[in-house]
Amino acid sequence: MRFGISRRFLAIGALCALVAVLWVGGRLGGLMRSSLGEVLLGRLRAEAAWLRHGAQGLGGGGGPPGTDAVAAWVAAQPHDADTVYALRTADGRMLASGPVAWPAGPADDSPEPRVLPQPEGSLWRAVAIRVPTRDGTLEAAVFGRAIHTDEALQRLYGLLGLLVVIGLGLAGAAVGHTSRVLGRALKVMEDSARNIVALRGGSRVPRLGPAGELGGLPASLNALADSFEHTVATLGTERDRFEAVLEGLSDAVIALDAEHRITLVNRSAMYLFELEHPPVGRLLIEVSRLPILREVLERIPRERSVKVEVDWPGRRRRRLLVQGGTLRASEGMVLVLQDLTALRRLETVRRDFVANVSHELRTPVGVILASAETLLDGALEDPAAARGFVDALHRNAERLARLVGDLLDLSRIEAGQFQMKPIDLDLHDAVEHVIDQLGSKGERKSILLVNDVPMGTRVLADPKAIDQVLVNLTDNAIKYSPEGSRVRSFVTVDGGRVRVQIEDNGPGIEPAHRERVFERFYRVDPGRSRDMGGTGLGLSIVKHLVEHMGGEVGVEGAAPHGARFYFTLPLPVARSFDEAQSSRVSVQ
Repeated sequence: MRFGISRRFLAIGALCALVAVLWVGGRLGGLMRSSLGEVLLGRLRAEAAWLRHGAQGLGGGGGPPGTDAVAAWVAAQPHDADTVYALRTADGRMLASGPVAWPAGPADDSPEPRVLPQPEGSLWRAVAIRVPTRDGTLEAAVFGRAIHTDEALQRLYGLLGLLVVIGLGLAGAAVGHTSRVLGRALKVMEDSARNIVALRGGSRVPRLGPAGELGGLPASLNALADSFEHTVATLGTERDRFEAVLEGLSDAVIALDAEHRITLVNRSAMYLFELEHPPVGRLLIEVSRLPILREVLERIPRERSVKVEVDWPGRRRRRLLVQGGTLRASEGMVLVLQDLTALRRLETVRRDFVANVSHELRTPVGVILASAETLLDGALEDPAAARGFVDALHRNAERLARLVGDLLDLSRIEAGQFQMKPIDLDLHDAVEHVIDQLGSKGERKSILLVNDVPMGTRVLADPKAIDQVLVNLTDNAIKYSPEGSRVRSFVTVDGGRVRVQIEDNGPGIEPAHRERVFERFYRVDPGRSRDMGGTGLGLSIVKHLVEHMGGEVGVEGAAPHGARFYFTLPLPVARSFDEAQSSRVSVQ
C-alpha cells in the first residue's frame, strides 16, 4: 500500500513525537525518582533525629534514660504501614524489628543519621541514628516505604502518555491540514507544469500560500516557463525558416538515418521521385532502386562526402549531380540531388553558338577574302570576270550584315534593351502590311499569300515587334514552300488570348526537331538553309519577341503536309486612349 504525502508527514511527525516523549519521560522519570528518593530520605532523617531527641528527653534532668524506657517509648509511638521504627542494642540484639533485616555490623558511633543499605529491589529505605542510654548505646532506625515514588512515576508516565495522545492528535490535525494545503499547491503546480509542457499559452503558476511559503518555487517555475516558451518559440521560428528554405530549394534533399530510412524529404525530391506523399520511414531502396544511389550510400561512410554526376531515368531524362554526406548530430546522412540538365544544355548551346557563329562567319569571310585577292591579282582587268567577283563580294557582305544585324537584335532583346510599347492594334492590317512587303518575293515563286485574319481583330502588341515576327515567319514559309503553293495566315481566339497561325505547304518539321527549332543557329537541314540565305537566328528572335509581349510560340504539323507556326497574344483591355498611350512595358 502506497502512503500519500499527508500520511507520510503524519507518520514522520508521530515517530518524532514518540521518540521525544520517551526521551523526555526517561529523563523526567530519572530526575523524579532521584528527587523523591532524596525527599524520602530527608523525612526519614528528620524522624530519626526526632526519635533521638525524644528518647533523650525520657531521662529528665537526671541523665540518660534506660534501655527499657527507650524501647517502650519507641514501641508506643504512632506509625502507619509506610513507616516502621526499629531498635537494637550495640551488640546487635533487636529490641524492635523493621520490615527488612537489619544489616549486620556494629553500631555507628556517629551522632549524625546514616542511611542503612538495603537489598536490591527492596521497596524500603532506612535511616539509623545513635541513641545513648544508661545501659549503653542503642541504635534506632526509621524505615520508610518507597512505593509512593513508583506510583508518582506511573502517574507521570500516564500523564505523559495522555499528552502524547493529545499531541499526536493535534500534530495529526496540523499535519493533515498542512498536507492538504501543500497537496493542493502541488496539484496546482502539477497542472500548471502540464500546461507549460503542452505549450498552452499563458499557463503560469499562481501565488501559493501566504508570503514566504512556497513563494520562491512558483516564481522559479514561471521563470522556467518563460524561458521554455521563448526557447520553443525560437525553435519554432528556426524550424519554420528551415522548412521554408528547404521547400524553396530547387534541389532535391533527402535525409536518412543509420538504417537508410528516410527521415526528411522536400517537395523537389518528391517531384523527382514522382511521389504523392512523403515517404518518411521507408527505406530509400524502396523509393528508388537506382544502382548509383546504393553506390553513393556505400561510399559515404568511407569518404564522408561523395559527388557523382548521373543520368536520371524517368519520363524526361535529366542530368543530376548527386551529393552525399554525413550528419554531424547523428549517424545518418543526407543526399542532395541537383538538376544540371538546364546548365549542361546551356553549355551545349554556348558551344554550338560559338561553333555556329565561327562557321557562319567563315564562309562569307572566306568568299570575300578570295574574291578580293582574285580581283587584286588581275581580275579587275577582265570586266566580265570582275563583275562576278564583285557580285560575290556583295552577296556575302549582305549575308554578313544580316548575320550581324540578327545577332545585335537578339542580344538587345535578351539584354532588355528592346523597349516594348504594347498598344491596341488591328492584327488584320498588320498581316496585310507584311504581305505587301513580301508580295514580290512570293510572286517570284508563284506563292499565294492569303490573309484569313478577320478584319477588326484587335490584339495588345508592340507594332515593331509584331511586324518583325510576322515578317520572319512569313519569309520562312515562302522560302520552304514549293512553287505554286500558298502561305495562309489566320487566327483563333481562346479565352483572353489570340492565337496567330501561319501555315505553309512545305516539307514540314519532324516532331524530334520541333522543340529545338527556335534555338539559335539550329537548322533541320543545314545545307538547304544556307543555300536559302538564312542565318539560323530568325526563329530565335521570334521566340524572344513573343515571350516579351507575354505570349507563347510553337510549331506543329499541317495537313496534309507542311508546317504551321503559331504564337499567342493577349486581347486588349478596355481602357482610354491616354492610358494606352502612356503604357510602357520594359523588357527585362
